[in-house]
Amino acid sequence: MSNNQTPSLPDFDKEVRELYQERNTRSAKNIVKGFSWVKIWWVKLIAGIIGVCLVSIVSVMATISWWQPQSSTNPIERIVRTIGISAEPGGDIIDRVNNATVTIFLAKGVNEKSLLDQSYLARESLGQGIILSSDGWLVTTQAVVQDPKRLLAVALAGGTVYQVENIIFDPVVPLAYLKINASNLTVLPFIDSNTINSGQGVMAMAAAQGLSQSVYFRHLANINVPIFSSKSDLVVTTEFLPDRHLLDIALPIKNLGSPIISWKGEVIGLATTYEGELKGVLPLDNVGSVMNSLFSEQRIRRPSLGLTYLQTSWLQLPALVVAKLDKGARVTAGSKRPVVLPKSPAGLAGIVEGDVITSFGGEKVGDRSLSSIMQQYKPGAKVELTLKRQGKDVTLGLTLGEIASPAIAANK
Repeated sequence: MSNNQTPSLPDFDKEVRELYQERNTRSAKNIVKGFSWVKIWWVKLIAGIIGVCLVSIVSVMATISWWQPQSSTNPIERIVRTIGISAEPGGDIIDRVNNATVTIFLAKGVNEKSLLDQSYLARESLGQGIILSSDGWLVTTQAVVQDPKRLLAVALAGGTVYQVENIIFDPVVPLAYLKINASNLTVLPFIDSNTINSGQGVMAMAAAQGLSQSVYFRHLANINVPIFSSKSDLVVTTEFLPDRHLLDIALPIKNLGSPIISWKGEVIGLATTYEGELKGVLPLDNVGSVMNSLFSEQRIRRPSLGLTYLQTSWLQLPALVVAKLDKGARVTAGSKRPVVLPKSPAGLAGIVEGDVITSFGGEKVGDRSLSSIMQQYKPGAKVELTLKRQGKDVTLGLTLGEIASPAIAANK
């Protein structure tokens, strides 16, 4: 067949089909290419939106984290609670602390008409205390008891209430010792005072009703701080204990006398007021020296030295003054009684006004007060002390005196 001849029908159909097939192939590629471009565009759009949202969230969180401490009325509390969550004591320690904590009430009659009349409510409590011995000796603050002639009752953790048989007021430290007729009570160890640090985690059991249990977590904001309302209060006698620890956050007032316990379950002290809030801690590291006389004689026997002093570590002074200052307990006039009592251990040893006691029994007088160091000893103990006198070191030996308090029976 020649070139100008019309192709046969089968050949024509074949050419038409090939043309249609080629056109369809090009159309399909264009569609796929268009679809891929649209898909990528939507993915980019969604990713961009997500990115903008994340950046906005992070910016808002950063703004809040910066603004909150600036506007918080109590930033210390917020920070401390965060720390407390990360290092709370175990449940077994909390149980032991709860079992060693007591709640103190004014006593009610056992012949009341109904069980409700004989029962004690947590909101009626005077305060709290801690068990000293398994046979029923307890300790609380004198602020809880107020009057040693009051008839008191004590509730243990299980809810059982005991009448207080005996009350003894400490002649030096504002503590009150109570005796109940009980046995097999839980007793906690006392902490080594040298291991107490600012920032240390502590806890206190809340005054609760019945078998309920709740606990406050706190930190020690400061340790061995003197209590005073004016400058003249900083001159104290050796027969007064001025040292207090401070909590970062005050406890509810119903927890007056509450035991302050380390997170290892060791007794540090009892909650007391400080500048109108329940944030002071009365140290109990001085109780060990009086336990023998308490248990055997039902009396508190404390050592005495017989002088008044000013602890230089309590003062904030100019640098030039500090550089020339002998640091320690400066024997200073500040009360109505003589600076050194004539027949006291201090007077018999030859201590005079102006002497600066720098060490007592080998312990440096600095972080703790002279009174606090002395209360670690028993009456009659022989102690060596070092002092500065007109720039010279002087070593003296003396025998501690005694100041005692009689027992008062609460049921008479």
